[in-house]
Amino acid sequence: MLGGYLPLGHVVSSGYIRVMCCRLCLSLLIFGTGMLSTTAQAQRAGLWESRGEVAGRSAMPASRECMPANLPRRVMSRWPTDCSVIGPVETSSGAFVEVACRSGGGVTLTIRRELTESSDRDYTVVTTSQIDRVGGAPQILPTTSLRAHYVGPCPDQRESTGKGQVKENTSAWTAGAAILWIGQLLAFIGFIYASIWGWHRAIRRLARSRYEHATAANITVDQLGGVHIPVLATFSGVRGLPWWYAVATNNAKPSLVITPDGLDFRVVRRLWRSWDEIER
Repeated sequence: MLGGYLPLGHVVSSGYIRVMCCRLCLSLLIFGTGMLSTTAQAQRAGLWESRGEVAGRSAMPASRECMPANLPRRVMSRWPTDCSVIGPVETSSGAFVEVACRSGGGVTLTIRRELTESSDRDYTVVTTSQIDRVGGAPQILPTTSLRAHYVGPCPDQRESTGKGQVKENTSAWTAGAAILWIGQLLAFIGFIYASIWGWHRAIRRLARSRYEHATAANITVDQLGGVHIPVLATFSGVRGLPWWYAVATNNAKPSLVITPDGLDFRVVRRLWRSWDEIER
């Protein structure tokens, strides 16, 4: 591990080895003891209080967490893959494990972790470590310990299920789902309203533009009194006629007839008209 960071022919000083050994030790202690501080004390499922000590002095304030059951021995067997592990070995009071992690610089970190179970309500985890270097005296690291005590069931909606899982807060999920559903519904309604309003505005602007640019119709009257309009059905409309005339000519054949009372607008509805007829 240490050798992978040094170039060939580099002279390693004792101070550098000491610093790298401390970094290796700290990382392994965080990997092991840190994991135990959050999970290993939960023999029972429920609320546990834990206290950490280093060299007999308090290292962290007491903390409480809801834990699932039966995790201490699982954590005892979790170590980096490049370390040799002996155990966990069962004892009359609990279990212990010994781990040796070697680096490329001839440095070995040895860790012994012992789990003591005074009952199903109390745990004590003691970790001792030392660093061995080739040609040097072993360095004993401070002893760390973790003491945990079962407080009781988890309060309110965080009760443990006893299967290594914590029950979910169903009421919070229900309220969140309801709020999300209402938000999606309002967004959908707003989208429909904006679409209708937008299409209405766009159609009105388009119709007004087409009306302003429409070509005036040359209306002629035959001998029988029929009025012929050359532009019968164009989508631009016919200037001077009502707006519904342009709509009617798209699916009908209109005609204007002169009567004693004036012009009579007549529409013969047709279900289908070809484009040739419309553009003619």
